[in-house]
Parts: sequence; structure tokens; C-alpha cells
Amino acid sequence: MEWQKVVVHHSASPISVRRGKDIIPVNAAMIREWHLTKGWSDIGYHFIILPDGHCEERRPLYRPGAHCNVSYRNFIGIWICLVENFSELEEVPEAQLNGLTDKLVSLMAAFHLSLQDI
Repeated sequence: MEWQKVVVHHSASPISVRRGKDIIPVNAAMIREWHLTKGWSDIGYHFIILPDGHCEERRPLYRPGAHCNVSYRNFIGIWICLVENFSELEEVPEAQLNGLTDKLVSLMAAFHLSLQDI
């Protein structure tokens, strides 16, 4: 793929959910479950940044994203998802912001992208 953009999104979810008696953190596996439930072939994001800043690699970079068909964004953009609902939370936690920054810097270097490409 010839990546031209990086698209940063959020899960629009809490950081954990109740399953039976357990509280389970939202992670890439859970988001994959949600996307499969929507009828998608796999998780739509290439990378998931957890609240602690840890990055989970999911959709391989040889496959286009599966989240937005407008202007071929799935085919030109690497998709990153921050776990949280930033429609309700106004500030990205520092650890998560650091994890996002690290991932963006590495992707920009690897694919010769600029800040305007994010």
C-alpha cells in the first residue's frame, strides 16, 4: 500500500465494560468483536492505543482499513484508534498521548509522511 495519511479515531466507548461479574478493559480484541458483529471481515483499525499508552497492532498494514470509504480513505490512510470516548472526555490522558505520539513519529518516518498527513 502507498500510505498517504494517518487517521486518528476514538473507540467512542468506555475504557472497560462489564461482562457477567467481570470488568473487562476495552482492547483490540474487544473492538474486533464489535467490528465482526457489524459484519466487517476484521477489525477496521491498524493500531489501537490503550489508555496506558500501550499500542496493540491489529489490522496488518498490507490490508486497507475498514472504517471510511469517503475519498478512498481506507486505501490511503493508516487507521489508529484511541480507546476512550472523546466526545465525553475532553483531554487525552498523558500516557495515551505519549503512546499515540510514539506511533505517529514511527509511521511518519517509515512512510515519509508530514504533520499535514495526519
